Amino acid sequence: MIAATNRDLSQRVDEGEFRADLYYRLNVLPIHLPPLRERQGDAELLVRYFLDHLNREMGKQVRTIGDDALACLAAYAWPGNVRELRNVIERAHILADGERIEVSDLPAEVRGAAGGGAAPAAGAAAPFDLPEQGIDLEKIERRLLSEALDRTHGNQTQAAALLGLGRDALRYRMKKFGMME
Repeated sequence: MIAATNRDLSQRVDEGEFRADLYYRLNVLPIHLPPLRERQGDAELLVRYFLDHLNREMGKQVRTIGDDALACLAAYAWPGNVRELRNVIERAHILADGERIEVSDLPAEVRGAAGGGAAPAAGAAAPFDLPEQGIDLEKIERRLLSEALDRTHGNQTQAAALLGLGRDALRYRMKKFGMME
C-alpha cells in the first residue's frame, strides 16, 4: 500500500489526532518527496508527460511548450503542487491554438509569477483568447464537472459550490452527460 500526505503524521500521533497503530502500519518505508517548488527541474518533465497523456486522451496534438511559457511555470511557486501543474497544463492544452502552448494559454496567476504582475483575486477568472477553430463547450463542461467531482471525492454539494452552481443545477448537468444513474 502506498499512502501520501502533506501532514506530519508522527506529530499528529503525538497530538492524538491520528491513530498510532495505523501510523506504524503505514510507516514501513517512508519516502520524503519534496514539493514541486523545490524541484524545479521536474516541472518540464511533468509538462511533457501531461502533454503526451492529454494528446492521447483528447485527440489533440499539442507537442511542445514555448520557452516563455516554460519560464512562467518555473517562476511559479506551485502551492497546489503537481495536481495544480496538471490542471494548468490541461487548461493550456484546451486553449492552445496549434501545436504549442504559449504564455497566453496559461492562467493569469502563473503568467504573473514570471512578470512580477499581481495575481488575480481568488476565484477570479483568467482571461483567454477564443481559438480560431472554436471550442467544444459540452466537452469542457463535462471535464469541469468530472474534475470538480474528483476533487471533492464525489460530494455533489461541494462540487456544485466549487463550480459556482446550485446542487440541483449540478445534478441536472450530471444527468445531461450521463454521469448519474
